[in-house]
Amino acid sequence: AFVDGRYSMECYLRGLKSAYRIFKERSRMSMNDFAAFAFHTPFPKMAFKAFRALWETEFGPGRTGSKEFTDTYHRMVEPGLYVARQLGNIYSSSMLASLLSLYASGNLASGDRVGLFSYGSGSTSEFYSVRVRRAPHNGESFGLERISSRRRIAYEDYLLYRSDYERKWRDGSFEGRWREPVGNLDFRYLGIKENQRTYAPSEEVRQYLENRSVTDMLEPRGSTGGSKHP
Repeated sequence: AFVDGRYSMECYLRGLKSAYRIFKERSRMSMNDFAAFAFHTPFPKMAFKAFRALWETEFGPGRTGSKEFTDTYHRMVEPGLYVARQLGNIYSSSMLASLLSLYASGNLASGDRVGLFSYGSGSTSEFYSVRVRRAPHNGESFGLERISSRRRIAYEDYLLYRSDYERKWRDGSFEGRWREPVGNLDFRYLGIKENQRTYAPSEEVRQYLENRSVTDMLEPRGSTGGSKHP
């Protein structure tokens, strides 16, 4: 199989322009109705290319070299690229990560409209919009602070973790060497067996359960649900 990166980007931009034109026809909206945009972002420069394509669709070619275009891009798109710049391509969730970055940036107010572009799954594209119901409070980070808690590892360790990860995706993959819980998650992923994902409690949870009586575990809690795993 061969991948033509340039052709792939052309397909992305054609899908965006087509989806946006359909959205405009049905909604009677224009770019002026939006406070920001979040795109499917395999890499940050793709969001720039996407915004430029929208701008040309809206106002015609030849105006993307203006100060107005540059200032608008930095105001409407750049704040949403934090996760993409930190984590790289996270594939299907990249648009939602861009939306989260926008929201956490503090640049959005209640009632603002955000344009969203989703792309993938056989060159399928969709453009739609959402409204901000409430602006974030000062200091709300929505979990993004965990990005800064990452630690540097040696390349040899990365190869070990990566091979273990790939092994866990294969059926019956329970011989992985990496058994340390990740962060403060209550459960860790063991692998797939008989087409079912399997998790195990972290050592902290295991000790907690061993030290609790049945009566203790039946006491009412302030929240419902199981693992903290997203």
